[in-house]
Amino acid sequence: MFTGASQFAFIGVIGAGGNAWAGAATAALLGSRNALYGLRLSSLLSVSGPRRLLASQLVIDETTAMAIARDKPEQSRFAFWATGAALFCLWNLGTLIGALATQALPDPKALGLDAAPPAAFLALLAPRLRAREPWRLLSSPWSPCHSSRLAFRC
Repeated sequence: MFTGASQFAFIGVIGAGGNAWAGAATAALLGSRNALYGLRLSSLLSVSGPRRLLASQLVIDETTAMAIARDKPEQSRFAFWATGAALFCLWNLGTLIGALATQALPDPKALGLDAAPPAAFLALLAPRLRAREPWRLLSSPWSPCHSSRLAFRC
């Protein structure tokens, strides 16, 4: 299954001592959201036959976001296929490099690599925080941030 969240969930279950069936069920459940993405993209991509099968393997968070962010259908299709091809190749190359590097680098924390996922998340989040609406939502009395401030009297 080509979705990072599902792969991480599977490894997380196995790493916590769960069995492979539990890991696979967790990964499949998490990956099932891609079916909803597929419904949204089906009319936009207009693919059939073998290309439809290939497209279904590339329906993930990133390709969906890139495709629906475009104004013209041609641009949406290009964004979907370009993002899908790049991510598929680079994700698998990164996985291979990571698997081989475990022998050479037994402790990733020694180089600070444990901070990479949160840093990547913040890099994705930062452009969204330029508008006023996200800040209004965060300062809302119903936001989790505000609720935790009240609970801990920060």
